[in-house]
Amino acid sequence: MRISSNYEYQLYTSEIDNTTSAYTNAQQVVSTGKQINQISDNPAGAMSAVTMTGLQSQINQFNSNLNSAKVYLTNNEAAMTSVTNLLNQAYQIGVQGANSTTSPAALTNLASQITDIQSSLVNIANTQNSTGQYIFAGQQTNTQPFTTANGKVAYAGDSNNINIEVSPGQNMTVNTPGAPLFTNIYNQLESLKQDLASGSFSKISNTDIANIKGSQSKISDMNGQFGAQIDTVANLTTANTARSTALTSSISNVVDADMATAIVNMTQAQNAYQAALEATAQGSKFSLVNFLG
Repeated sequence: MRISSNYEYQLYTSEIDNTTSAYTNAQQVVSTGKQINQISDNPAGAMSAVTMTGLQSQINQFNSNLNSAKVYLTNNEAAMTSVTNLLNQAYQIGVQGANSTTSPAALTNLASQITDIQSSLVNIANTQNSTGQYIFAGQQTNTQPFTTANGKVAYAGDSNNINIEVSPGQNMTVNTPGAPLFTNIYNQLESLKQDLASGSFSKISNTDIANIKGSQSKISDMNGQFGAQIDTVANLTTANTARSTALTSSISNVVDADMATAIVNMTQAQNAYQAALEATAQGSKFSLVNFLG
């Protein structure tokens, strides 16, 4: 049975189309290094890669949140360490001032030192982070929280917590609203200063020093809490990083091509394409001879 020239043409065209597509796809795999360049290459694999990539994106977002939490907590811890140093100085001044043999001039000098400590305390209370936000203003982070006048301190922040989502469904409070903490310490220092200035030895011994010690203990507890939170952040970050790395490997296994195999496949596809072209050329010659004959 004689095969029509039209049918032969369709066969040759179909073969060229198929080998061209295969060759183009093979070239793309080698060029991109990916065995999945569109969903049709491997629908199930593409869907799996999309799912894993989405999960990895969530994990990376949590790690970004954790880094923000770490910065906040580290700033808090550093500030509380500075407050501890000021309280230690105030305690030593109080011990000196409680001695009834301390001269009025010496008491005046000690009171002046407390004024300096109060000024340093307010500076700490108005600590800003690297982006200029006030860390002890509650959620009013763009407002300077503390001002002083006539031995009194005023607070312009709020009492709201700053919570950061550090894992699915888990929020961590990373700030310390400053009003009760710094106002209380400032007032304790003001009382000590006034008692030093007036030579009220009994108040210094029985009240002021005890208040300072109480604040030292509270700050120590807070720093312990900050340290524990920083450890939690570090552990979560380490776990998330390990999960993200594992997902990167899994995604690579699904999407990335074995380049040695990909090059072999491209060579084979190229050879098949060239063979199809040659077959078409030969077929065309025979058709022309038949036509002329």
